[in-house]
Amino acid sequence: MSDRADDGHPPIWRVAASPTSRRSTVVLGVTDAGVRASLEDWFDDAAYDVVVAAPGDLPGDGDLPGDGDLPGDGDLYVLDEESLGAAAGRVEELKAATSGFLPCLLVVDRSHADPVGSSTNAVLDVVDDVLETPVRTSALRRRVDGLLQTRALAAELHDRSTQYHRLVELLPAGLFAVDDSGTVTYGNERAGTLADVDASSLQGTAFVDLVRPADRDAVQSLLSSDGTASAEVRFRTDAATPVAASTLTDDANAARTVELSVAPADDGSRQVLARDVTGRERRVERLRVFERAAAEASLGLSIADARVEDTPLVYVNDAFLDVTGYDRDAVLGRNCRFLQGADTDPEPVARVRAAIDAGEPVSVTLQNYRADGTPFWNRLDVTPVRADDGTVTHFLGFQRDVTERRERMRLFEHLHEATERLQRARTPAEVATSAVESIQEILELDVVVCWFPNADGTRLDPVVVAGVDDGHSLDPESPDWAAFADRVGVTEVAVTEHETDAETGLLFSLGEHGLLGVADPDREYTRAVRDAGHAFADHVTVALDRAVREAELAATSADLENTLERIKDGFVSLDENDVVTYVNAEAEHLLPFRETELVGENLWELFPEEVGGRFWQGCQAAKETNDAQTFESHSEAIGTWFEVTAYPSADGLTIYLRDVTGRREREQELERYETIVQTASDPIYTLDEDGCFASVNDAFVDVTGYGRAEIVGEPARLVFPETDVETCERVTESLVATSGPDRETVELRVRTRHGDQRVCEAAIALLPGEEYAGTVGVLRDLTELKDNEQRLAVLDRVLRHNLRNNMNVVAGRTAELLDHDDDAVVAAAEVVGDAADDVLAMANKARAFQRALDGDGGTASNVDVCEAVRDAVACVRAAHETASITFDVAVDAPLYVRGNESIALAVAELVENAVVHDPSETPSVEVHVARAGDAVTVAVADHAPTIPGTEIEALSADVETPLEHASGLGLWLVRWTATSFGGSLSFDSTPDGNVVTLEFPIVD
Repeated sequence: MSDRADDGHPPIWRVAASPTSRRSTVVLGVTDAGVRASLEDWFDDAAYDVVVAAPGDLPGDGDLPGDGDLPGDGDLYVLDEESLGAAAGRVEELKAATSGFLPCLLVVDRSHADPVGSSTNAVLDVVDDVLETPVRTSALRRRVDGLLQTRALAAELHDRSTQYHRLVELLPAGLFAVDDSGTVTYGNERAGTLADVDASSLQGTAFVDLVRPADRDAVQSLLSSDGTASAEVRFRTDAATPVAASTLTDDANAARTVELSVAPADDGSRQVLARDVTGRERRVERLRVFERAAAEASLGLSIADARVEDTPLVYVNDAFLDVTGYDRDAVLGRNCRFLQGADTDPEPVARVRAAIDAGEPVSVTLQNYRADGTPFWNRLDVTPVRADDGTVTHFLGFQRDVTERRERMRLFEHLHEATERLQRARTPAEVATSAVESIQEILELDVVVCWFPNADGTRLDPVVVAGVDDGHSLDPESPDWAAFADRVGVTEVAVTEHETDAETGLLFSLGEHGLLGVADPDREYTRAVRDAGHAFADHVTVALDRAVREAELAATSADLENTLERIKDGFVSLDENDVVTYVNAEAEHLLPFRETELVGENLWELFPEEVGGRFWQGCQAAKETNDAQTFESHSEAIGTWFEVTAYPSADGLTIYLRDVTGRREREQELERYETIVQTASDPIYTLDEDGCFASVNDAFVDVTGYGRAEIVGEPARLVFPETDVETCERVTESLVATSGPDRETVELRVRTRHGDQRVCEAAIALLPGEEYAGTVGVLRDLTELKDNEQRLAVLDRVLRHNLRNNMNVVAGRTAELLDHDDDAVVAAAEVVGDAADDVLAMANKARAFQRALDGDGGTASNVDVCEAVRDAVACVRAAHETASITFDVAVDAPLYVRGNESIALAVAELVENAVVHDPSETPSVEVHVARAGDAVTVAVADHAPTIPGTEIEALSADVETPLEHASGLGLWLVRWTATSFGGSLSFDSTPDGNVVTLEFPIVD
């Protein structure tokens, strides 16, 4: 028992135990029964599993029972000389099938041991050890333990080799084995991937053929080195398909960059480890690109280290240096606050500091200072850069010089104000003056000149000049003429003809209206100046278009009115998306929105009812055709007619609005006037500038007897005699040549179609317009009036002359009868004499009033009413000494009215009537003068019987009838006097009598 281990198992159990603690299996193929039984007992006692098999049918290769349901293999095959020949083939087959060591023990008779050991029989090749019989236990144990231990070690070596091979295949780097001739003898899977071939096809490939031609010398040098070496090369992408070296190019074979590490092996071969560094190279290349981009960027770029106290700058690009004017050495290592200065606003600085402390991005605009002290506006964007753990390591800063942009914004804000001033300019000259003043003020330029074409367009003359004493005209030979002829928006030209130190200036096109030029020796013509000037010139051009258009419209509408009211224009600016960017005050007045409600909003969203209508169509046409569109549109929402002019531009649309509702209403009014003229009872006609009938109304047709078609277009001589035509021509010349009355009245004779002749009063006036366009005449038929006047004149002459003479005869003869002896005759003579005196007095009175009213008593002038009344009262007092006549004046200063001596006659007539009709022996009359607003009243109060209402009604009705008439001539004479001078006559009754009042308007 001394040969056993402490656990009761033979030592081989401990050496060859499998991971599953399986006992070793011994296959006995011994033909000698005694030896086989002895060995079987021993192996069984030694705790081996024993399988006895026939020599020609040895089990193995999974044929034996294993653990559980798994088949097993034999661990040791024991044969004798007799069975070896039959079993040798099977053992050799089993040895070849196992991945490790499968031992075979040959048991021989001691007497045959030497022959076996010296035998050259090939079957002995499968034998690993020989055991002599009779078997000694110690020898058997040694043999068995040795063979099984060798098997266990071989299995372990196989496992480790498999593990090593697996690890090699799983390497992230490619592993090549290269022999001393440079041929690949092995390559793992990663090696095949790097070489872009199957790993199994690497064997036998020359390693240098795997790289591009340009790297082959370097690879050959690596393989030839004695020690370890490394290099960076590029593998070909078509290594699996050999290509002639002469046809390969670097571009075609530069797909993957690898880092090669070569180490020598003991047998003279080389192990080559290949790592793919394509990504690293690309990252490096990207970093190089980023660095170049940062260095060459037009945007200022800076990097500050947040890990260092005070966050100093560690990188700035050239654009940063260009913007700030500093050298790189003067910047790096400093906090960027050195750019701040006296006028830097602390508020954005505090925002930047707070964002940096919080590790947050921030964007501000602040005033910084360049190295030379020049201020500039810096648009600063700061972004934190974080490590993988989220810690802020750096701050990335972007600097943009926005000085010019802010200047442009300032200029365009002022341009809005200047544009509004342009809207108030009504003529081209006013537009030019406003434009020159505005652009000099806004752009702060020394010299500004505005040129307009002369009448024939052969020269540009300066109309407004600022900054120099005089401007020079430009002709087609001038180098500056091209800016006008070519309509170039902005042109920089040499200054040669103006008194200024500026070498160059800018010319802004005003289209067909001329040029606007500026120059300043101390001012740089920046892009902001050019853009602002160009935009303002566009507004000036629009204002000039409007001014010219208004002049044309005023000329064409002069026949409607003598003077057209100036209508302010509304101005609305839209961007390319129809969003309102600006409105002036007039547009705000015209539209039902405030400026704050319009700006920033889409116009059609504010006025959705206009979409598809005339206004919308006109604006769309302007944008689509890129031509200005002028049209009229009615807004139902506002209830207004607009004249709209839409000007397209690259930035959107500019819209001018003009309220023409009044004009539309006037047109309708003119249509009504035309209807009135056509239906007027007085004949009306118009003559053109050649003296031919242009139009006549229906009354004119009726008077003349001609049809309208027979009259229109014919000369005035058709209906007016030659002498009357000449009279009309003299009147027309007088009206055109003088600024006196706008019309004159003459008498004309009208010849009718039937040969009749009518006498007419014609009121002639010029047709409205800046230039003579003809005349208009309104006729009043005086034929019947003239006949009546003639009859009245004859009757007046007869009554005044014949009646007076005859009555004088009657009075004389009656006076002779007063001495008659017959009292009855005397009494009759007295009655006849009194009647004759009354008739003579009435005739003299009528003659006196007629002389005064016809002008024989003096032309109308300013008459002191108080003085006239005083004279009239005195005259009546002298004629009626028994009468009591009082005169009261309730004013302190003289009161003047328009009149002549007939006013005193009228007052005297009223006072005398009051005295005569008073039945008292001492008549009493009160005369009172007072002021009533803008008139003066003369009231005569009597104590006579009430004046009959029929007389008052007759006087008020302007006409007498057989049944309603005044009893005398006196009141009619008083009334005619009052109305002749714009006054009136009124009657009132009182308990005491009558009050008759004269009223006249007061004149200054």
